[in-house]
Amino acid sequence: MSKKILLSVLSLVSFHLFATDVIVLMSDSTAVDYRKMKNYYKKPWEPMAGWGEYTLHDLRKGVVLRNYAAGGYSSKSYYNSRFPYYKRGFVKGGWLLLSFGSNDARPHPKWDRVTQPETTYPEYLEKIASEALKAGMKVVILSPLPYFMYADGKFRNSVLEPYAAAAKKLAAERNYYFIDLFQLVTDKFQTMSQEEIKSYYMFLKKGDSPNWPSGVSDPLHFTRKGAAMVWQIILEAIRKDIPELAKYFKTPAAE
Repeated sequence: MSKKILLSVLSLVSFHLFATDVIVLMSDSTAVDYRKMKNYYKKPWEPMAGWGEYTLHDLRKGVVLRNYAAGGYSSKSYYNSRFPYYKRGFVKGGWLLLSFGSNDARPHPKWDRVTQPETTYPEYLEKIASEALKAGMKVVILSPLPYFMYADGKFRNSVLEPYAAAAKKLAAERNYYFIDLFQLVTDKFQTMSQEEIKSYYMFLKKGDSPNWPSGVSDPLHFTRKGAAMVWQIILEAIRKDIPELAKYFKTPAAE
């Protein structure tokens, strides 16, 4: 490696390590960037996508995104396993986007991840958020994304409603910034038909995608279309309600 290339690499590494304009994302699989990962068939995850990938598209130059989203984790299992390592990415003056819930309500045969919306769910969110505050971060809590449920002619996820309410309550009590992603996405789907809504989620028939040869019926994860929509909803909420954070992103038309 030439001296010039080595200096460039060291400069880039130093920039990421000591940057102050930092956004840290801690969430579950709904925010993962899948582009360098393989699915169960050892093929690209496409068209599955997480909204964290789309966050990169709108960042201003010089802003660093540390996407620590991880599939399969709840607020509890994330805090007890990945968080001790990932909290090293916190920097004074940075922002934490914190969103869990999808797996907090879903038991797993091998993983201790279920939390209760009245008690342990907000407790684990607070454990993460308080550590971020100690590091000088500003905290934005996002209520969990609703997974697909359709009954009585409308979209409504009754399972995650208590978790969304708990996230909102915690943010109000602790004076954290809050984006009610659960409600915003639910509202977005109210005027759509069942089939139209399903097109935003990973419902694929056999033959729809070479990456999913047997098809897939996944009410939790989003397609590229869905992930892009989710990020735009988040970005609009940031621009509307959190102007200090909005400065980290490109303006709608000028850039």
